[in-house]
Amino acid sequence: PTLFRSNDLANTQRNLIRFVKNNPYTILDPRVQILVDDAKIKKYTIDFEEFSSRNNKAGLRQVRNALTNFNPANQIIKNEKQKLIGLVRLDLGEDLWTQILTGTTQNKLNLALSMIRDILPRAATTIGVKREYYLKQLEKIFKITRHQKSNETTFYEGVSLSLKAEIQATQAKKDAGFQAAAKILAQVQPPYKKEAQYIEARSLFFARNYKSAQKLFIRLVDKMHSARSLYYLGEILRNNGNDNAAKKCYEVVMEKTYNKPGGTFWYENAKASLEKCRTRGDLSLLSSINIENVEFPDELLVIGKEHISYEKLASREYLEDQAVEKMNKMLLKFGLPKKNIYPSRNLLTRSLLKDENLFSTLNAGIQDKKGAITANLILWVINEKGQPYASEVRLDGQPLETPKPNSPFVMKHLPLNRDIALKIEAIGYYPIQKTIVLAQPNDNEVIIPLSEKVNYLNAIKNYDPDNEFQNFRKNIDKDVLMSNSLPKIPPQSRLFSDFEKSVAYRDAVFQPNLDEFLVVNSFTKNILIYNAAGEIGPNKIFDVSIPDPPGKLKSPEGITVDSEGNIYVADWGRHRVYLFKSDGSFIRQIGGFDNWGASKTGSSSLIYPSRIAIEEDKAGIEFRGKKVYREKHILISDLFGIHKFTLSGIELDRYLNNEQNYGLGNLSGLMIKGYGMNSKLYVYNRLDDKVWVFPAEKKLR
Repeated sequence: PTLFRSNDLANTQRNLIRFVKNNPYTILDPRVQILVDDAKIKKYTIDFEEFSSRNNKAGLRQVRNALTNFNPANQIIKNEKQKLIGLVRLDLGEDLWTQILTGTTQNKLNLALSMIRDILPRAATTIGVKREYYLKQLEKIFKITRHQKSNETTFYEGVSLSLKAEIQATQAKKDAGFQAAAKILAQVQPPYKKEAQYIEARSLFFARNYKSAQKLFIRLVDKMHSARSLYYLGEILRNNGNDNAAKKCYEVVMEKTYNKPGGTFWYENAKASLEKCRTRGDLSLLSSINIENVEFPDELLVIGKEHISYEKLASREYLEDQAVEKMNKMLLKFGLPKKNIYPSRNLLTRSLLKDENLFSTLNAGIQDKKGAITANLILWVINEKGQPYASEVRLDGQPLETPKPNSPFVMKHLPLNRDIALKIEAIGYYPIQKTIVLAQPNDNEVIIPLSEKVNYLNAIKNYDPDNEFQNFRKNIDKDVLMSNSLPKIPPQSRLFSDFEKSVAYRDAVFQPNLDEFLVVNSFTKNILIYNAAGEIGPNKIFDVSIPDPPGKLKSPEGITVDSEGNIYVADWGRHRVYLFKSDGSFIRQIGGFDNWGASKTGSSSLIYPSRIAIEEDKAGIEFRGKKVYREKHILISDLFGIHKFTLSGIELDRYLNNEQNYGLGNLSGLMIKGYGMNSKLYVYNRLDDKVWVFPAEKKLR
């Protein structure tokens, strides 16, 4: 189930084939036969999707023939077989109305709608080309049902459009796609109308049309008692800065979905959102909404005896959760023989487990052995080209034996689930120091990509900061804002005016996770929040706290974020850089005052840090079918130059110190583009009022 959920289809397919081969029909009891048939239908499904994506007609015919000769005993698997063979025949070009659908006109239309309900979840659990394929197949069926089943077709077309919107390349196209879905869903009539309104509101939410979405969700909560709608209402409130009202929504959702069939998905989502909430806003909006009366499941659409919902049709996360839950139920139901009053032939009569009275009710055969469970480390150390590289490796201080060329380091019989200190050193590369945990018995493959040592010595150009960046207070302190994560501040905004008027406004960054500007103010000693338009809201303080020394920031000077939303703040007065999660919770600190003067690399001291930039390997390196990413680095400018740190606070390098005529404390702007040898370092030097660009050069030692 875990491999299937993570879309590791190659390994899933191999495991399914191995299971089928190890259980030939000649020795199966009915219980195991169901598991084998279930494995076969899953294998045929993977084969079908692979051949469809490559338009491999020969392969599709093989799947069709295999399905024709496949005769499962279990009715559920029989139904899955019939649905799958219909899709295969459709892909092979057989006419839907005359060859695939059978019976009267009404029966054919009902079968077509059933195919739609089967294809939508398949589309939802795929992405890219595979999803596009399924959506095209749906278009073929919509042409058949649109005339005589117009209301149902409009409903399903709206769901299909929302799936299409999810895979658009740009946010603007996603927004337009979700708006189109909402528009068509607004036309749906009963009995599909209530669920259509929920999906319409959901589409408006993902189109970032929060105002319209909120109105619909409030109606669905108040009039139709929809717990699902209450969750999304909480998301809108949190996005608008009313975390206290959002908390109440999440708490009710958790209460209503706890231990309910299908409720785990909503419970866990509400719980995760609740943990992100801060203390801001009030409950006034909820006073006129009857949120306590919501129900789960809300069953806005029931056709016959079937409860139909967007999540069952098209929510990828929900469907993956349900798929794993279904597989686990199959294993629980059929994986072990039923217990009875008679002794089993596999009864544990001479067993270490029995002697210690462990698993006293278990009656399946076990090959048991007493001893510690250990793990094996298979460690690959690779360079930037994705090639194994000669290195010195230590585990908990002990050196590992150097492997043969193009081979991994191997260490067997290591403790399971325990922190192990890993250190890697290689000529021409920065050392790696990290903690690893081997979480599964037997082999654990770990891939560590090295980062080349680089230097920034020779500028290729310099230019006026106004050419690319915003330069405030030119006649006072020349505060230039430089960041990969900072769009231009709107000139007519409150934020622009604040930077122009006051030297207390030191630096700003745009936080995409919050859709807000975060601004450090050295006088108020805190982080201020401005919305995307550059206007300050009622909840203007972004709360952070530091443990050592406890309390607030002393004199924040620089701020930036990384791709995961983590926030980095340079505190000029405390000689430290602080790392926070996107919700403001503390992670760690780097630096600290050492002595007056530039101490050696590795000391991790900072003296009056001012600006921060994050070096991230966004391209990654392909190795053994996986994409791995090199270590993230933090670049910090202080009184004596620029320092490069690991995320854990180990100093790796220093650049552009005062010996190179940049002057004490004059590197007041900092940005990096690219990674390693493909990077360029941008610095603003207050002495000559220029931005200097330094391409990376290989550092020989």
